[in-house]
Amino acid sequence: STSTSPVVTSACVGTISRYQVVLPSRSSEHSQPCRDPKKRPTIAMVARHPCWWPRRTKLQFLVDTSDAFELSDRAADLTSLRALEATAASAFPPGTNWAASLERQLIANLYTYRSYKYSSVRDLLRVVRNKCNHFREMPPDLQALVGTPPDGYYDYFATRFPRLFLTMFFFVLSNETHTEALVAKYDVSRAPLPLTVAVAPNGAMTGMFPKKLPAEGIEGAFVTPTMMVTMKALQEGKLVLVTVGGSVPAPTPTAVTAFQADPHFSERLMTVSMEAADPQEAKFIAQMKIADTVLETQTVLLAPPGVLVGKFNATASKEVVAAALAKAGKCCEDPNCKHQPATQSATKAPATRR
Repeated sequence: STSTSPVVTSACVGTISRYQVVLPSRSSEHSQPCRDPKKRPTIAMVARHPCWWPRRTKLQFLVDTSDAFELSDRAADLTSLRALEATAASAFPPGTNWAASLERQLIANLYTYRSYKYSSVRDLLRVVRNKCNHFREMPPDLQALVGTPPDGYYDYFATRFPRLFLTMFFFVLSNETHTEALVAKYDVSRAPLPLTVAVAPNGAMTGMFPKKLPAEGIEGAFVTPTMMVTMKALQEGKLVLVTVGGSVPAPTPTAVTAFQADPHFSERLMTVSMEAADPQEAKFIAQMKIADTVLETQTVLLAPPGVLVGKFNATASKEVVAAALAKAGKCCEDPNCKHQPATQSATKAPATRR
């Protein structure tokens, strides 16, 4: 949707038992999330949400869900299988052909062993499970295509089916009679109920509302295009460098190029760019406290879960930005990291007199 106002009836893809999944559009001119702390979810509630699970756990959850329904077509009661297949419109919109989102060489390889129904959610889960379990049996070119499990492999399917994981999570929770083992294994029943989760088209969680859903909460969950990409990256544990272009044209900031080339950062870094004067990004610009009339390009560094580490001009060096990252405690967990000189000096053992 490209609408500039939130239309809940068209944004809501359905209610799954006690959960509602809301898919916001790319709207930008909306109010901020509710400012009353009593109406917001607690940190404990947020921490239990599956969007924070590591990719290894998310992948295993999909594999286990596939296992749970592997022989469901042979059951006397097909209610649960029909309910699973009914999530197709959410799992892989428009819910008619998931193969259209996969490369031809992968599809050809699938048929080496069995046939698949492209409109079936269960068969899509089978693909995720089977190729994960038999990853080493795939040709090298396919291994390179789908990425190494768990992280690279999960990312391959998550980028093509960004709603699949959360759709399956909500489905499992709402069908506990058939998925009791999964509910117990992943402790999904501890999530606050009832719960409304706003999920952007790329799978980023843009809002979570336990119990009642306030109108301002719906409006606040609608995010800008760059916010959507940024939130997704932060929820995956990545650092994000946002280049905000001013009215004066400028080359890519020095720090951005250096961070992309540094293997210490490149694999856990997302870079995005936007224009300060872009009306679609007004909400994000305001949150970063940057004037839409700024002349020079700026770089904003964000770290999980949503920490604004700092704002830097286009000539700031990688060392300056990395130092700010280390000072904020968001560089890495290595106490000997070269980017944390203050930590190293503070923990260094005192010299022994001779």
